[in-house]
Amino acid sequence: IPNKFFEGLKYGKPILFTLYGYGKEILEHNKCGFYYKPGDANSLTNLIDRMHSASEREICTKNALSLYKEGFTSEKIYAAYADFVEKIASERKNEKID
Repeated sequence: IPNKFFEGLKYGKPILFTLYGYGKEILEHNKCGFYYKPGDANSLTNLIDRMHSASEREICTKNALSLYKEGFTSEKIYAAYADFVEKIASERKNEKID
């Protein structure tokens, strides 16, 4: 997932995206952005027009900020990464002992 994804969440920006996979699932599930097909200028234009609606923009903003605070702050990301590295190191150490 590109860093722009996390920056958009952090600042509560509605995300207009062409992401596939996990990024797309996160944004659609949490309703903090809209998908458009790569190269589909009409679809992108329509989404930009939708963002002029204060109610849709406010919903995306609220959801983006909430999602960021729940799971993507640097403290949470670094802690999860440190746990992952420690787990791998422990598993490798146990493999050498056996």
